[in-house]
Amino acid sequence: MSIRDALEMPRKRRDLKWLKRALKSAIQLEFFTIPPYLTALWSIKDYRDPVAIAIREVVIEEMLHMSLVCNMLKSIGGRPKLADASVVPRYPAKMPGGVKPELTVCLSGLTRNALEAFMAIEEPEKDISHTERVGDMETFPRIGAFYDAIESAFHDVHPEISRDGQVQGYFGESQHPDGTYVPKSIGNLDEVSAAIKVIKDQGEGTKELVNDPVTGELAHYYRFKEVAVGRRLIRESDGRWVHSGEQLDMPECWAVARVPDGGYRQSQVPANVWDKMVRSDRLYSSTLRHLQSAWDNGSQAALHRALELMMDAMPTLAVEIMQVPMEGKDGNYAPNFRFAEEGAA
Repeated sequence: MSIRDALEMPRKRRDLKWLKRALKSAIQLEFFTIPPYLTALWSIKDYRDPVAIAIREVVIEEMLHMSLVCNMLKSIGGRPKLADASVVPRYPAKMPGGVKPELTVCLSGLTRNALEAFMAIEEPEKDISHTERVGDMETFPRIGAFYDAIESAFHDVHPEISRDGQVQGYFGESQHPDGTYVPKSIGNLDEVSAAIKVIKDQGEGTKELVNDPVTGELAHYYRFKEVAVGRRLIRESDGRWVHSGEQLDMPECWAVARVPDGGYRQSQVPANVWDKMVRSDRLYSSTLRHLQSAWDNGSQAALHRALELMMDAMPTLAVEIMQVPMEGKDGNYAPNFRFAEEGAA
């Protein structure tokens, strides 16, 4: 079921089956953003650079969003599918579910083009640092509207909700360090609404605010836009949001070229680089299998192991690959983010 189809379904026909399928689509959507964001992040030479810190925070929040949606699906008896070739994207790719069909997302280092793509992924209905409406529901389904429909369906269907099998407490506390309430697990409709509010506010923001009123953290769209514009977004005394704050320079990056369709082939890269690419794919696949185990078994340990691989082992190997110039072409190599079946070479 595409997200467009889900939204076009009359509200009175959005039953439990619709809700489970919609949540599966939402999981794919949240997961889709992570490899492109990680590739851009790892291409930054100084991991302490403010831009690197901002993108790393966005990745962590995308993982949080995916975990919340997985818990929502588990709460009504569904099973998240994460370690399966049928759902793991191969880049370049269109966004899942028919969202923004004009946009193709690729794997590359951090560039102006990459930032434009990231802003397009996260764009709100209205960019309140301007006056115009950004998205157009007549052209494509907006992610925020999709989550609104999911929340409404929970309240309309009023399904039996159970905490069984959920991964309890992505951050270990019900109060996220940035001050935002994040439910440890999904056990009632109030927690469904709280989870969806976190996903929407951190992603595209609201029609009135670009940031969390408690912490000042910007929604993802505006964090990427700050880098693209080169200035911090601040609120003037008259209430207007403008890019007139501190200068924010593009960081020094490895010149990572766009990864070709479906990833590099063995014949396209030196043997030592190919070996690292294969190892990188295996680490990525192991990460996904740990995530699958986390929600199949309600295992917090499996989730922690997946995060260790994604934030430690994978970037170490990725940076080694990204430092190697391509033979006969401009730019450097990058990981492929290909899912490898168990036992595959």
